[in-house]
Amino acid sequence: MVILQAMRIIDRYIGRQVITATLIAVLVLTIVMVLGNVFKPLLSLPAEILRDLPITFFLKFMGYAVVASLPFTVPWSLLTAVLLVFGRLSADNELLALRMGGLSFLRLAAPSLALATLSTLLCFWINLDLAPRAQAELARLPTRLTTANPQALLTADTVVDQIDNFVIYIGEKKDDGRLNDFRMILLNESRQPSGFLAARRARLIETPEQKGLDLELTDATVIMRDPERPGDREAGISPLSRIRPPIQAGRITQTMTFQRLYEKLDRIKPGMMTTADLSQRLEAATGRARVEATTKKKSGKKSGSGDRPALQHATELRTELNKRFSFSLACLAFVAVGLPLGVTAQRRETSIGFGLSLALGIFYLSLLMLGDSILKDRASAYPWLIVWLPNLLFLALGGWLLLRLQRR
Repeated sequence: MVILQAMRIIDRYIGRQVITATLIAVLVLTIVMVLGNVFKPLLSLPAEILRDLPITFFLKFMGYAVVASLPFTVPWSLLTAVLLVFGRLSADNELLALRMGGLSFLRLAAPSLALATLSTLLCFWINLDLAPRAQAELARLPTRLTTANPQALLTADTVVDQIDNFVIYIGEKKDDGRLNDFRMILLNESRQPSGFLAARRARLIETPEQKGLDLELTDATVIMRDPERPGDREAGISPLSRIRPPIQAGRITQTMTFQRLYEKLDRIKPGMMTTADLSQRLEAATGRARVEATTKKKSGKKSGSGDRPALQHATELRTELNKRFSFSLACLAFVAVGLPLGVTAQRRETSIGFGLSLALGIFYLSLLMLGDSILKDRASAYPWLIVWLPNLLFLALGGWLLLRLQRR
C-alpha cells in the first residue's frame, strides 16, 4: 500500500511537470505560429478594408489560426516538455535516486507515455476534423470580407489586379465613391493587354446581382488593339500596327465583375477538405486514373508524369489522407525519442532542451514535407508511404534508446 501511494506521488510529480511545460510550450508556439498566419493574409487586404476591420472578424480569424496550428504545436510542445523535464530530473540526480530505489526508467516514463497516448487521440480528432475545417475558413475569410465590400478594392495610388480582365490605377478616391484620374488596362482571355481606357472622372455604382461594379466614366479616352492573327510575327507585322486610333467619349459605362474572387471561395485544396470528403474524392480520382490508364494502354501511348492528371490528383489526395493519420502519431514518436535524449543531455538550462526540440522538430517536418509537398503528386515515388517515414524512424530510434537506457 505504501509502495502504491509512493508511486502515485511520483507519477503526479513527473506528470504535473510535463503537463505544465507542455501547456506553456503550446501557448508560446501558438503565439509564434498564429502571428505569422494572421498578419500575412490580412496585410494583403485593401487599406480601406483594413481600416474598418471589425473586431469580430479579427477574433474569428485568430481562432481559426489557433486551431489550424494545433497539429504542429501539440506534438512539438510535448517533445519540448519531455526534453526539459527529464533533462532537469537527470541533471539534479532525481532520476538516479529513483532508479536506486528500484524503479525502472520505463516505469518513471509511464506518465509521459500516458500523456503522449492521450495527446495522440486528441491529435487524431484535430487532424481529421478540426484542422481541415479551420484551414478552409482561414483561406475564405479574407475573400468573403472583400466580396462583401467590393468598392474597397479600388484604392487610390494602388495598382488593382484582382478584378476580372482589368488592371486599374486610380489617382484619387473620394469618400462618396467618385474617382479622379482613372486608368484601366483591359486584358483578353490570356491575360494579355487588349485595350486602354482613361477618364478624368469616374463614379462607382455597385451591382450586387451581377457580383460586380458599374463604372460611369466621364471625359474618357479608349484605345483598343486588334487581336494578333496567326502568321503576323512571321510576316514581320509590328504589334503597334494593330493599335486602333483613340476614341473620345463624353460619358460611358464599364461593367466589372469579380468572378475570380468568387471562384476562390469555391476553390478547395486537399488540406481544406474534411476527411470524409477527402476519402470520397480519392475514390473517384482513383477510378478516373484506372480508366485513363486502361485507355492509354489500349491506345499504345506512353504515359508521362504530365499525361495522367487523374493519377496525380489521386496521389495528392492519398498523400494528404495518409499524412493526417501519420502526423497524428507524432506525439508518440516525439516522446519516444525525447525521453532518452532528455536524460542523456543532463542539462538544467532550457536552451539545451529548446535546441534539441527545434532540431528534432525540423528534421521530422523536413521528412514529412518530402512526401507532403515535394513528391505529393508523383505516384512513382510513393509519397503516401514517405509521410510515414518520420514516425517509423523516430519510433525505431526511440525504442532502441529506451531499451539501452532501461538496461543501464
